[in-house]
Amino acid sequence: MLDNKNEDLKEFDKINNLTVSDTKKVMPNRKENIYGILAGIISLLNTIFVAVVVIKIPFFGKYDIGFFKGISEFTSYAKEIKNISIILTSIGILLIVAAVGLIYSSIIKNKYFIKYIIFSKVGILLAFYIYLLLKIPDEVSAYVSISFVKIFLYMISIILAYISSVSIIADDVEKN
Repeated sequence: MLDNKNEDLKEFDKINNLTVSDTKKVMPNRKENIYGILAGIISLLNTIFVAVVVIKIPFFGKYDIGFFKGISEFTSYAKEIKNISIILTSIGILLIVAAVGLIYSSIIKNKYFIKYIIFSKVGILLAFYIYLLLKIPDEVSAYVSISFVKIFLYMISIILAYISSVSIIADDVEKN
Protein backbone atom coordinates (compact mmCIF):
# COMPACT_ATOMS: atom_id res chain seq x y z
CA MET A 1 0.00 0.00 0.00
CA LEU A 2 2.83 2.37 0.86
CA ASP A 3 4.55 1.55 -2.42
CA ASN A 4 1.43 2.61 -4.35
CA LYS A 5 1.45 5.99 -2.60
CA ASN A 6 5.14 6.45 -3.34
CA GLU A 7 4.54 5.59 -6.99
CA ASP A 8 1.66 8.07 -7.13
CA LEU A 9 3.89 10.75 -5.64
CA LYS A 10 6.60 9.94 -8.18
CA GLU A 11 4.03 10.24 -10.99
CA PHE A 12 2.87 13.57 -9.61
CA ASP A 13 6.48 14.79 -9.42
CA LYS A 14 7.03 13.77 -13.05
CA ILE A 15 3.93 15.68 -14.18
CA ASN A 16 4.85 18.67 -12.03
CA ASN A 17 8.41 18.71 -13.41
CA LEU A 18 7.08 18.52 -16.98
CA THR A 19 4.77 21.48 -16.33
CA VAL A 20 7.56 23.46 -14.71
CA SER A 21 10.05 22.69 -17.49
CA ASP A 22 7.50 23.54 -20.22
CA THR A 23 6.69 26.82 -18.51
CA LYS A 24 10.37 27.62 -18.19
CA LYS A 25 10.90 27.10 -21.93
CA VAL A 26 8.19 29.63 -22.80
CA MET A 27 8.96 32.23 -20.12
CA PRO A 28 11.78 34.71 -20.74
CA ASN A 29 14.71 34.35 -18.38
CA ARG A 30 14.32 36.32 -15.12
CA LYS A 31 10.92 37.72 -16.22
CA GLU A 32 8.75 35.25 -14.29
CA ASN A 33 6.79 37.98 -12.58
CA ILE A 34 5.66 39.89 -15.69
CA TYR A 35 2.45 37.88 -16.08
CA GLY A 36 1.56 38.39 -12.42
CA ILE A 37 2.07 42.14 -12.67
CA LEU A 38 0.01 42.20 -15.88
CA ALA A 39 -2.73 40.14 -14.17
CA GLY A 40 -2.86 42.62 -11.29
CA ILE A 41 -3.08 45.60 -13.64
CA ILE A 42 -5.87 43.95 -15.68
CA SER A 43 -7.78 43.14 -12.50
CA LEU A 44 -7.31 46.66 -11.14
CA LEU A 45 -8.52 48.36 -14.33
CA ASN A 46 -11.38 45.88 -14.66
CA THR A 47 -12.56 46.57 -11.11
CA ILE A 48 -12.49 50.33 -11.52
CA PHE A 49 -13.76 50.86 -15.07
CA VAL A 50 -15.88 47.95 -16.39
CA ALA A 51 -19.56 47.73 -15.39
CA VAL A 52 -20.83 44.81 -13.31
CA VAL A 53 -24.36 44.91 -14.72
CA VAL A 54 -26.11 46.90 -17.43
CA ILE A 55 -29.74 47.85 -16.92
CA LYS A 56 -31.85 48.65 -19.97
CA ILE A 57 -34.60 50.95 -18.75
CA PRO A 58 -37.39 51.39 -21.29
CA PHE A 59 -37.54 54.95 -22.67
CA PHE A 60 -34.42 55.97 -20.68
CA GLY A 61 -31.70 53.86 -22.32
CA LYS A 62 -28.91 51.82 -20.77
CA TYR A 63 -27.53 52.36 -17.31
CA ASP A 64 -24.17 50.89 -16.23
CA ILE A 65 -23.60 49.86 -12.64
CA GLY A 66 -20.06 49.20 -11.49
CA PHE A 67 -18.41 48.62 -8.14
CA PHE A 68 -17.92 52.34 -7.53
CA LYS A 69 -20.41 54.00 -9.87
CA GLY A 70 -23.95 53.93 -11.08
CA ILE A 71 -26.14 53.11 -8.11
CA SER A 72 -25.40 55.97 -5.73
CA GLU A 73 -28.11 58.20 -7.23
CA PHE A 74 -30.80 55.70 -6.26
CA THR A 75 -29.70 54.98 -2.67
CA SER A 76 -32.09 57.54 -1.22
CA TYR A 77 -35.10 55.69 -2.65
CA ALA A 78 -34.81 52.33 -0.88
CA LYS A 79 -32.90 50.73 1.95
CA GLU A 80 -32.26 47.61 -0.16
CA ILE A 81 -30.53 49.71 -2.85
CA LYS A 82 -28.36 51.30 -0.17
CA ASN A 83 -27.36 47.83 1.07
CA ILE A 84 -26.53 46.74 -2.48
CA SER A 85 -24.43 49.89 -2.92
CA ILE A 86 -22.48 49.07 0.24
CA ILE A 87 -21.94 45.47 -0.94
CA LEU A 88 -20.76 46.65 -4.37
CA THR A 89 -18.30 49.08 -2.82
CA SER A 90 -17.01 46.49 -0.36
CA ILE A 91 -16.46 43.85 -3.04
CA GLY A 92 -14.76 46.48 -5.22
CA ILE A 93 -12.38 47.40 -2.39
CA LEU A 94 -11.60 43.71 -1.76
CA LEU A 95 -10.82 43.18 -5.45
CA ILE A 96 -8.60 46.28 -5.55
CA VAL A 97 -6.70 45.03 -2.50
CA ALA A 98 -6.31 41.63 -4.20
CA ALA A 99 -5.05 43.29 -7.41
CA VAL A 100 -2.52 45.43 -5.54
CA GLY A 101 -1.45 42.38 -3.51
CA LEU A 102 -1.01 40.42 -6.72
CA ILE A 103 1.18 43.13 -8.23
CA TYR A 104 3.27 43.36 -5.04
CA SER A 105 3.65 39.60 -4.63
CA SER A 106 4.64 39.30 -8.29
CA ILE A 107 7.29 41.98 -7.87
CA ILE A 108 8.79 40.22 -4.84
CA LYS A 109 8.17 36.80 -6.48
CA ASN A 110 6.28 35.26 -3.56
CA LYS A 111 4.64 32.19 -5.11
CA TYR A 112 2.58 31.31 -2.03
CA PHE A 113 1.06 34.76 -1.69
CA ILE A 114 0.15 34.71 -5.39
CA LYS A 115 -1.69 31.41 -4.92
CA TYR A 116 -3.54 32.71 -1.85
CA ILE A 117 -4.64 35.75 -3.85
CA ILE A 118 -5.79 33.56 -6.74
CA PHE A 119 -7.92 31.38 -4.45
CA SER A 120 -9.33 34.34 -2.55
CA LYS A 121 -10.18 36.18 -5.78
CA VAL A 122 -11.96 33.12 -7.16
CA GLY A 123 -13.90 32.78 -3.90
CA ILE A 124 -14.86 36.46 -3.81
CA LEU A 125 -16.00 36.44 -7.43
CA LEU A 126 -18.00 33.22 -7.08
CA ALA A 127 -19.73 34.44 -3.93
CA PHE A 128 -20.46 37.83 -5.47
CA TYR A 129 -21.88 36.55 -8.75
CA ILE A 130 -23.96 33.87 -7.02
CA TYR A 131 -25.33 36.57 -4.71
CA LEU A 132 -25.96 38.82 -7.70
CA LEU A 133 -27.82 36.13 -9.63
CA LEU A 134 -29.97 35.30 -6.61
CA LYS A 135 -30.82 38.95 -5.92
CA ILE A 136 -32.02 39.82 -9.42
CA PRO A 137 -35.80 39.32 -9.38
CA ASP A 138 -37.29 37.25 -12.19
CA GLU A 139 -39.60 40.02 -13.36
CA VAL A 140 -36.70 42.42 -14.07
CA SER A 141 -34.20 39.85 -15.37
CA ALA A 142 -35.18 40.77 -18.95
CA TYR A 143 -33.87 44.29 -18.37
CA VAL A 144 -30.70 43.42 -16.41
CA SER A 145 -27.68 41.86 -18.09
CA ILE A 146 -24.51 40.79 -16.31
CA SER A 147 -21.30 41.99 -17.94
CA PHE A 148 -19.59 38.87 -19.22
CA VAL A 149 -16.68 41.02 -20.39
CA LYS A 150 -15.91 41.71 -16.74
CA ILE A 151 -16.03 37.99 -15.88
CA PHE A 152 -13.83 37.18 -18.90
CA LEU A 153 -11.23 39.80 -17.88
CA TYR A 154 -11.15 38.43 -14.33
CA MET A 155 -10.63 34.93 -15.75
CA ILE A 156 -7.73 36.18 -17.88
CA SER A 157 -6.28 37.85 -14.80
CA ILE A 158 -6.53 34.65 -12.76
CA ILE A 159 -4.97 32.56 -15.55
CA LEU A 160 -2.07 35.01 -15.94
CA ALA A 161 -1.52 35.01 -12.18
CA TYR A 162 -1.44 31.21 -12.19
CA ILE A 163 1.08 31.19 -15.04
CA SER A 164 3.22 33.63 -13.09
CA SER A 165 3.01 31.43 -9.99
CA VAL A 166 4.03 28.32 -11.93
CA SER A 167 6.91 30.15 -13.61
CA ILE A 168 8.19 31.45 -10.26
CA ILE A 169 8.08 27.87 -8.94
CA ALA A 170 9.95 26.78 -12.08
CA ASP A 171 12.58 29.41 -11.42
CA ASP A 172 12.96 28.17 -7.83
CA VAL A 173 13.29 24.56 -9.03
CA GLU A 174 15.90 25.60 -11.57
CA LYS A 175 17.93 27.42 -8.91
CA ASN A 176 17.97 24.32 -6.70
